Amino acid sequence: MVGSDVDGLCGDVGVLISRLLQYGDDPASLAAGIGRRGNGEPASIIGAIADMLADLTGALREAETEARRAGFLPAKSDATE
Repeated sequence: MVGSDVDGLCGDVGVLISRLLQYGDDPASLAAGIGRRGNGEPASIIGAIADMLADLTGALREAETEARRAGFLPAKSDATE
């Protein structure tokens, strides 16, 4: 049924699979493409997972940047970015 939880879940699963296969999106891009309710919350558990993965990935990138800045990791060269 259109507008039901199952409809939202199926739509989000389709977006997830399509985008992963076509573009190899990072979690933040994937989360941005997931269906949302009127209040901005994810429309399904798939969206909630995508949001959590995006948050985790962002935190890991920040930690890596700080570790490089502090000298705990080597600086990235243009070839590795």
